[in-house]
Amino acid sequence: MIRLPATSHIPDSPEALAEALHEAQKAGEAVIVAGKGLRLDHGNLTAATRMILTTGLNRLVDHQPDDMTVTAEAGMTLWELQRILADHGQRLALDPPHPELTTLGGLVAANPDGPWRAAFGTTRDLLLGLTVASPAGNCFKSGSRVVKSVAGYDLPKLFTGSYGTLGAIAQVTFKVRPLPAATGSIRVTWTDRSELQAAWSALRQAPLEPTFFEVGADASGAFLAMGFEGEPEAVSWQQEVFEKRIRTSCERLGDSLRVVLGEHAHADGAPLLVKVGLPPAEAMDFLKAAPGLEGGARWTGHAANGILYGSFTAAEEWEVTEGRAQVEALRAKAMERKGYLVVQRAPRTWKAGWDVWGPTRSDFPLMKAIKRAFDPQGTLAPGRFVGGL
Repeated sequence: MIRLPATSHIPDSPEALAEALHEAQKAGEAVIVAGKGLRLDHGNLTAATRMILTTGLNRLVDHQPDDMTVTAEAGMTLWELQRILADHGQRLALDPPHPELTTLGGLVAANPDGPWRAAFGTTRDLLLGLTVASPAGNCFKSGSRVVKSVAGYDLPKLFTGSYGTLGAIAQVTFKVRPLPAATGSIRVTWTDRSELQAAWSALRQAPLEPTFFEVGADASGAFLAMGFEGEPEAVSWQQEVFEKRIRTSCERLGDSLRVVLGEHAHADGAPLLVKVGLPPAEAMDFLKAAPGLEGGARWTGHAANGILYGSFTAAEEWEVTEGRAQVEALRAKAMERKGYLVVQRAPRTWKAGWDVWGPTRSDFPLMKAIKRAFDPQGTLAPGRFVGGL
């Protein structure tokens, strides 16, 4: 967890946000920019002496229902934006857990995902444009309000997942989608995790178009789940195909299953949360062993693309050395399978002198150069990002 400054500033315009950043730069102080603070425990430790909250920037700027685009300020929550869009029969097809605490700026800065990732991608795929406040005291825009934009530098993608280390997001523009006519889901569970791989393979080959395809394992066994949307007949038919491919008892559910599975991935209350990315087939094999289950671990994630989240309820009882060793052993297992591991949440005592992002890649010199270009004096959350950027 980042140790937060005692006081915070809440600008009410993009220009005021830029001015607040510039004041911090002139004073030589480090700044943390946040919305509701849901993911402030992500990343390395950083010594911030100022906090700037974007919650004063919560207005709808522009919505073009016919063009399927929307622009809003960064402090608006995803829940509020979905409410506005629903009045026009539309939605932003992103479903990270706790939308009532996820601001649009945080959606870009932390790039959290949800079960819908299988069908619609991540923030990076739906983001059209940004307005960003700079420590230099100005605002700049990148991208477009139309779905097709001219060629050039794609700064919206660069800022997505940068955790506020390159600039403070003031406004965002997204492409949106129509609300579906009907939704439904289905889940199968086993006490024997060895059933998982064959069932996953059978479903991958089935003529299905799921909006989500989730997997999980804990001490009680394992599960696979899919969600569908469209006309009611199409939803029901796909549920039937799922049942025929699995050839065992399944449970038909509503869209609430998607919300529950997304919240499981965030693992509220678990002191240790890791994100593992693997080739999908390797992810299923990884779950056979389901590392840490004897210690109360729970794994859940995306069967379509191999993103898994592991939460460890017993981690608070581990010594620092033991805890880090357990994580590094898991990271080694992931890397053996051509994957990666990132620590998303860990006790603060573990983080001192430890890079939760793992080893840097060959493009790290380029990342350092980008950080220097956008934040030459290290004003924005220094040390929080990969390699201490």
